[in-house]
Amino acid sequence: MVEPAPQSPMQLSIGAVSRETGIAVETLRTWERRYGFPAPQRTPGGHRVYGEATVEKLRLVSRALAAGHRAAQVVPASVEQLRVWVGSSAPPAARPDADFSLDEPMASWVRATAALDGEALDAGFRSEWNRVGALHFLQDRATPFLEAIGAYWADGRIGVLHEHFASERLRDFLAQNWRPLSDRQSGPRVICACLPEERHHLTLHMLAVVLSMAGCRVVFLGADTPLADIEAGARQADPIAVFVSISRAADPRRVRSQLVELRGRIDPTIHLVAGGPSAPTGIDGVTNLRRLDDLAEWSKRLVTSHRSN
Repeated sequence: MVEPAPQSPMQLSIGAVSRETGIAVETLRTWERRYGFPAPQRTPGGHRVYGEATVEKLRLVSRALAAGHRAAQVVPASVEQLRVWVGSSAPPAARPDADFSLDEPMASWVRATAALDGEALDAGFRSEWNRVGALHFLQDRATPFLEAIGAYWADGRIGVLHEHFASERLRDFLAQNWRPLSDRQSGPRVICACLPEERHHLTLHMLAVVLSMAGCRVVFLGADTPLADIEAGARQADPIAVFVSISRAADPRRVRSQLVELRGRIDPTIHLVAGGPSAPTGIDGVTNLRRLDDLAEWSKRLVTSHRSN
């Protein structure tokens, strides 16, 4: 009798791991940078994959986080220790009353986040937006606030739910401001999208704010957009440019490959712009704009050029 061939070990992409465990791709990449886990294996073709043992440990990590443990404590822990934690009573919850050493108004925003006080957080956003203007709000208020939230989550002063709460409130606030502004504009259309597997789209809303202020009409496709859909949108909307945001969590090799492919799929007369803190450089036909003030100047020139034609 012929023996059955042994089954190959499970190998999953990071997107599949995210779906299996319920942990966002961006979070998995952040943990890899900070704690060295989950560390990918490499296929003969160089693709990053993860085995069954990694998925099982991540499920335990997820349960430990839900029980109130800190990421800095549980992600580097052994499977044995994780099993002890998830089988025991939960530790003290994250400390929303912790001391936050930040300049105002960001310190008050963090306190509102820790208290899950959406009304206070929105009021703080509105006040600073009106006081300093949209661009300074994005660069000098929102960005330091998000960095502080990430740092306080990492050291346990707030929980992951607080980080998610703050990001969602800020994203909603930005969308409520740029969408009506974009709808009133008469300038050229631009597409804003995230590449496949990129689910972190808060930066994309920041790009949409700047583009709307410059006079563009934004066609917003959002997170994790298939290249075929971006291509189809570029054909239908007749945009002057396609903007994609690249987060720090994105895989540089994957992003570079996707941008090269996207550049070949859309009309060569359409500008392709990569924005965000980790936007790659040196790709033919792709403009790199990592800073929001550079994006503001570039988009103003884009609109002026369009109107003169």
